[in-house]
Amino acid sequence: MALGTPAEVVALLRSHLLRVRTALWLMPMVYLGREEEEAVRLRLEAADLRQVWLKTLPEGTKFIGLSPERLLDKLDHITEQPGTSDCVLVYNIDLFLARLRQAERQTFWEGLFTSLPHRQRGLLVVMPQRASDLLPTPDQLTLWEREGRLAGTFFAG
Repeated sequence: MALGTPAEVVALLRSHLLRVRTALWLMPMVYLGREEEEAVRLRLEAADLRQVWLKTLPEGTKFIGLSPERLLDKLDHITEQPGTSDCVLVYNIDLFLARLRQAERQTFWEGLFTSLPHRQRGLLVVMPQRASDLLPTPDQLTLWEREGRLAGTFFAG
């Protein structure tokens, strides 16, 4: 698999050549916890999906009603909000995907790849590289890669 660098993928998201400006970054474990630093390096706004979601819950809520559609709605909301950058790096999505069934995860990934056209801001979703059960199927990853919307970081150390 020939993955683009995060900087190359962000450049594509910023170019407005894509109808759907979403991309996926398969991040090595060594970088996890440093997503905000990486966002600054790439000149992106960072959004922790946990915090975004918590801010929208009514007080006293015990269940979040998680579904692929609600997850996509939250990401759509992020892309349509004015911010400090034309692209947003969103992290901690894996925590939500882990609560979905496999079929629901695939529905989410298909939606992220094809929905959210012509949004104000591009979206770079960070996923742990080794979270293979939570990632798109190999066929779906091939589509992300073919469109230049799949980034990887190679850590030598």
